[in-house]
Amino acid sequence: MMNDKIPSVAEVLGLEVGESSILEELPCLLDSESYETLISVYPEYKESERRLPKSSRIALLNTIETFFQTMEHHYEVIDTIYTCLVAGYQYREQMGVTRGKGRVQWLRRRTDDEFSIGTEVNRPLEGPESAPFGSPMACLLGISGLGKSRTIKRALEFLPVKIVLPDGTLHFPCIYVQCAHDGQLKGTLKSVFRAIHKAGGPDYLSLMGSNPTVERLKDKLIKVIGIHLIGIIVIDEIQNGLVQKGIHQLAVVNCFVELNNTAQVPIFFVGTPSMKSMVADTVYGLRRAGKNGAIFWEPCDLNGNWENFISALWIYQWTSKYTKFTGELSYLMHDLSQGIFGIAVSLFILTQRRAIENDIDRITPDLLREIAEEKLFMVAPALQALRTNDTVAMAKYTDLLDQGQTGLHKSSRSTPDIPDAGEEYRAKCHSKAQYEDAKLFIEKNLNSDKQAIIDLQTIYTQDPNLRSSTLVHKVHKLMLARQKRAREGRSSDATQGSRTWHGPRGQRS
Repeated sequence: MMNDKIPSVAEVLGLEVGESSILEELPCLLDSESYETLISVYPEYKESERRLPKSSRIALLNTIETFFQTMEHHYEVIDTIYTCLVAGYQYREQMGVTRGKGRVQWLRRRTDDEFSIGTEVNRPLEGPESAPFGSPMACLLGISGLGKSRTIKRALEFLPVKIVLPDGTLHFPCIYVQCAHDGQLKGTLKSVFRAIHKAGGPDYLSLMGSNPTVERLKDKLIKVIGIHLIGIIVIDEIQNGLVQKGIHQLAVVNCFVELNNTAQVPIFFVGTPSMKSMVADTVYGLRRAGKNGAIFWEPCDLNGNWENFISALWIYQWTSKYTKFTGELSYLMHDLSQGIFGIAVSLFILTQRRAIENDIDRITPDLLREIAEEKLFMVAPALQALRTNDTVAMAKYTDLLDQGQTGLHKSSRSTPDIPDAGEEYRAKCHSKAQYEDAKLFIEKNLNSDKQAIIDLQTIYTQDPNLRSSTLVHKVHKLMLARQKRAREGRSSDATQGSRTWHGPRGQRS
């Protein structure tokens, strides 16, 4: 909801706009501290609940599904959406299509059966040479389980559902829809009209008859975007377009790129890496034109972000006894989930459910491994491909993994264009970051000696493309092997000592 205490975009940016400007009513972007407070979701938990009956504790496990912790890469998504939204409105303000005579002239260029006041359709906006190049477009791509959709939905809660300006016009800052499950453009366009109606707008879909054509839906949507000054359209699950064959796979993407160009509405795509070849190339081209580009999310590395996430999640235990959080448990959870938050949460829930059902009093490493082996078998090959950085195996799981992203920094930040160094430079930066994350984790959590760091350097030199979690895994195995040899050596010395016969005093056999 809007907060009267939050200044408007126009006030913060010092824009001179008219009385009926959307920028006078749109609340300004909040700061990072507000993100943390408003986006994070920490379910209610009481230690006394661990003494409840089994059935009650098992039911309470479902509340873990609502757990959501704000991380650094979430801020970039929120910032990008809001930047696209504001830049789109600024562009249309400068074009003079948001109010008064300029808006009427713009509407005359769009026509359909109900608004037949002109003959020109899909004509680009014309405006002063000093105006921006156009409305922005961007995308967020990442494998399933990283919380893309949930982050987007939480981010959109910063925006008012609708705004009624002093002149009585109704505007929608954001429309969120999911690409149709069958990947068809027609179904996706209908979803946009349904979202407008749900937000409080007219039921345009019913006014177009029972079976409007795709062209009619597109023309009508261009008109409606202008009438209600829709700020940004977010299209989630864009990879559903792959269900279609041939050129139809690109139908949804191409349609909304066209809307971006003709209706000047910002577009934000969300999908899995399988859509990279269709979406990212378009958005990269737009980024070079000065727009907002692509954001890639990959599984969380074994770093501070993972530590913050798993330590906060670990509080929610309903087993009869509490298992203290340790660095080794953090490493184990990361190894079993490979930094995919959704898998980690599922594993945590399933492990507790098994413990409660079978009167196991606490979470143990062996129980975590057992549940991972039994319940995560469907994603096990993909997790193994991530664990070993096996690019050949990754190619078999394009819906979950993207072998083409190994050169991007895993910190989830969008990668800048570096014309001189290009992919080789980015890959080197990513590789070094993985090494530093692994070194920090080993020093902090594994009670390592100097030999562990030497082992890390050796492993990294042999294969600098390994993820931080794999580097830690290999170092940990070597540490355990050394500890085992040391124990065996001490045991052997003790055995030999006990079997030594001592002769008379001062003599030794």
